[in-house]
Amino acid sequence: MAEITWGDIYEKGVRVKLRISKWTARKMLNFEELGLEPKSGQDAAKLNKLFTPGVKRLIDKKRMGVFSSLESRARKVLEWNALPLPIDGFFVTDERFIALKTSFDVLSKDFAIEVDKLSAEYEELRKDMENEYREYAAETLFDKVETGELSREEFGDLFVQKIASLYPSPEELKGKFAFTYTVEEVTAPKDFKLEIIDESEQADISAVRKISRKAIQDHYKSQQKELIDSFLNNAAISLRRELVEVCEHIKNVITNGDRFTENSLKSLSSKIDRIRGLNFLGDKEIEGQLKNIDSYLGTDAATYRNDEQSLNNFSNALSDIGQSIRETGITEVEEIVSNFGSLGTRRMRLK
Repeated sequence: MAEITWGDIYEKGVRVKLRISKWTARKMLNFEELGLEPKSGQDAAKLNKLFTPGVKRLIDKKRMGVFSSLESRARKVLEWNALPLPIDGFFVTDERFIALKTSFDVLSKDFAIEVDKLSAEYEELRKDMENEYREYAAETLFDKVETGELSREEFGDLFVQKIASLYPSPEELKGKFAFTYTVEEVTAPKDFKLEIIDESEQADISAVRKISRKAIQDHYKSQQKELIDSFLNNAAISLRRELVEVCEHIKNVITNGDRFTENSLKSLSSKIDRIRGLNFLGDKEIEGQLKNIDSYLGTDAATYRNDEQSLNNFSNALSDIGQSIRETGITEVEEIVSNFGSLGTRRMRLK
């Protein structure tokens, strides 16, 4: 069997990297940086309990939560449509790329809209937080720290000045947000080879360097082989495991017939499409079992609920599928990986 390379793998898909950055609207500071000096050790303990010095929230947490929510959704979309690589990024098959791109484009647009909204509300949100800090400083912190001859109001204003210095300018704000993804149609990396040197220069190269360079080359090849083997084995095993889990889940839903709905079938169909689209290794067992499940998806949920025999047949088929996949086990997975590369050349290439 010819040695499998990354080039063979990338004939079936692309590497995708997702980068999302956002302003946390928080700042790490200590009491001294805020100009606070506890009156006593006891007051310091109370301050730590009442007012964590390390984290200063600059914008209301709920308002900033939308960005975390969008990031979470984007990462779930990536995980749904891809397989994690042992190197940076995710592997997305040609069959799953359009679904991924469509979702990413929508989420990217929503992210940009929220950034624009935040920018428009920024000054008002700042003032709201500054007013809260001013009130807190005057009413609570004033009695716990050294304030000199400052009145409560003056201390509150001074404290807000310290907080205000932590905010980025309106012009800087947008630059703290980004939603980007890169797509790489990667060819096989160049082998880590020794440099070709003229015979006249051979004498100038120490034996130690020759040995060292050879060791580097051997380590590189060994490392790449381990990474590739790990990725392919994990891909094969994870898809089989996922199919078993899907079958078990739907079987459990069927057991409770009143919960078996059209949404149950739609969910199953979606998961089957995902597994089929990620089966770039050409696992024949998975292909055959997915076709088996397809034969049951043409019947609507209401019919299944009203036809106990059909529902039992569906349930038994799911049990048989799970059992069949378990029985093939690791031995067949190893065969799948060893046969990879004989599936033909890629028909569609991204430009």
